[in-house]
Amino acid sequence: MDKEMKREALGQYLKYFAVWFVILGIALVFFIVSAVKKADVGRTNEKAPAERVYDYAEVLTYEEEEQLRAYIAECQDKARMDIIVVTIKEDVQSQGYWETVMNGKADDFYDHNSYGYNKVYGDGILLLDNYYEGQMGTVTSTCGAVYEAFGDYENDLILDAVYRYIETDPYEAYRAFVSESTALMRQHRHPISGNFIFVVLALVIPPIVAAIFAVVKMNPRKAKDTTKPNTYVQGGQGRMNVSTDNFIRNNVVKVRIQTESSGGSSGGRGGSRTSSSGVRHGGGSRRR
Repeated sequence: MDKEMKREALGQYLKYFAVWFVILGIALVFFIVSAVKKADVGRTNEKAPAERVYDYAEVLTYEEEEQLRAYIAECQDKARMDIIVVTIKEDVQSQGYWETVMNGKADDFYDHNSYGYNKVYGDGILLLDNYYEGQMGTVTSTCGAVYEAFGDYENDLILDAVYRYIETDPYEAYRAFVSESTALMRQHRHPISGNFIFVVLALVIPPIVAAIFAVVKMNPRKAKDTTKPNTYVQGGQGRMNVSTDNFIRNNVVKVRIQTESSGGSSGGRGGSRTSSSGVRHGGGSRRR
């Protein structure tokens, strides 16, 4: 008898949860396909130069330049984007408005050197720092997937990281630029997606429900009801008191609720502009 009950319970279990297993299988296939598409295939742009550090302002020592190059090489493959640092000492204001000229120089430097991790004008970020007296400041130029990913919020985070050190230690400032840019791009490329959460739920919920189902179905003994609706009512009879609300007046108060951003991604394409080469770039700027 027990075997027949277990067999029947198993049959009911398979019947009730067949849909769950089908959904789980589809979700797993979809998740695996998405993961394969996002797999790192390595750098595919061979037209850009190997150089990543151009210290024309000579603010870094030889050793610091070498260390920064090594750190960039380590990080750019993790984030799958080109990372370039350029320092200059130029009177850019004699050429026009400071921010406009600096942005143009950063974008053109990126384009003219064919930078981009995946292709020419592809994924990457460049920092341009000016050390000319009275015109000191930093701009960034994003391109490709980095431009699509980084909005004003991300660009500000990067400049914040740079400006923690720029006044006292340029090397640490540029290392912070590389580190923050890499962390933000990796976060963008590998989020905890809804697909992943769905797969986890699909893996966790069915076994729990199945365990409860099996316990109930395989154990025919059920607890007897020990209480009734009126068990704890005096005399065994319920009593309902009548209660009414009298609506006597109407007074509506309107209050404006102030809200503010709680932080987080701003949606990409921050500082959007078009370079002289016709390529879309973004980025941020800050003077000091």
